[in-house]
Amino acid sequence: MKKVLSISTAIVVTSILAGAAVTNGESSKVKLTDIDTHWGKAAIENAVVKGYVDGFEDMSFRPDNQVTKAEFIKMIAVAIGLKNGDAGIGSWYAPYVQSMKDAGILWGTFSSSNMNEPIKRSEMAAVSVHAVDINSKATMLEATSMGLIQGKSNGDLDEEGVTTRAESVTIVERVLSKRKGQPLPVDQAAVAAAEIASTGTNMKSMVGLTPTDSLGKWFPIAQGVKVKFEKVIIIDPMKPDPNFNLIDLALKPPFVKLEDTYVIATQIRVLVDSTADKTGNFYTMQTIGLLDSEGTVRAVNKFPGLVKYDKPAEYIGWISNYHLKSPMATGKIAYAIYDTQIDLGIHK
Repeated sequence: MKKVLSISTAIVVTSILAGAAVTNGESSKVKLTDIDTHWGKAAIENAVVKGYVDGFEDMSFRPDNQVTKAEFIKMIAVAIGLKNGDAGIGSWYAPYVQSMKDAGILWGTFSSSNMNEPIKRSEMAAVSVHAVDINSKATMLEATSMGLIQGKSNGDLDEEGVTTRAESVTIVERVLSKRKGQPLPVDQAAVAAAEIASTGTNMKSMVGLTPTDSLGKWFPIAQGVKVKFEKVIIIDPMKPDPNFNLIDLALKPPFVKLEDTYVIATQIRVLVDSTADKTGNFYTMQTIGLLDSEGTVRAVNKFPGLVKYDKPAEYIGWISNYHLKSPMATGKIAYAIYDTQIDLGIHK
């Protein structure tokens, strides 16, 4: 018994935002011995002039030293002008922590954790987002979308990585700009990476499609067999990012130009249990093409694979192919399983 999984897609292309940097006319008065050639020089000088961070007694700033949670919290609290509590109670940072808690910027276990530990980039992002919008969910996706956080390289978020003094003041400067309503440059690759981490897809930031609640859900396809579409990642071959390794260049049709295409990579998981028909199999056929307004596929490429039902097993893997960037008035990413169509991304 042979079964077919077919896939059809259509996408819409959107544009990217840009923003402006912050400067301070008094920064030339700052005399630090180790920042002249450092990438963070302007932000460091602004921060020292504004008074929310200082250099050391030897007139150094030590821009590449790690920053603790306490140090970053103090920077934010002072920079946004929070009134501190009793400085005579507890550790040196207690008044700053309390003022941030009172303002609703710190929450739960974060505000009671070891404040002398280096702050992670994910924690820095959460605090920064809350400092801009107290009603936010304090997610990395919000932080990247606001322009508060940018990727390390090619959009890599490095959420567990630590933060330097230079990076910290750069983030605080962005927080101050955002609180004034000023636009910030947005690292679109970082937004896409945060999107994938939180939603399983980057289709919103890449092509303007809205993911549906079908992404990540199980769907029965036969007795004892079910499938889940875990991730849908859209990749621009001309802009390598951390997902670039999902592209199989051997699959590129010879007549397709890389600059004219996206690659749509989909992660699929299939579970076969003991009740499945052991003589059956699951034959996949990837159909990726352009859909017109009537839903007719105009271009098709196939990528075969086979899953047998002869024993209980779990299968997971990626299927990918090239898709023209041609804009469309409407579009979606839809998977047809037998007679059922599952929409994973739609254009609103």
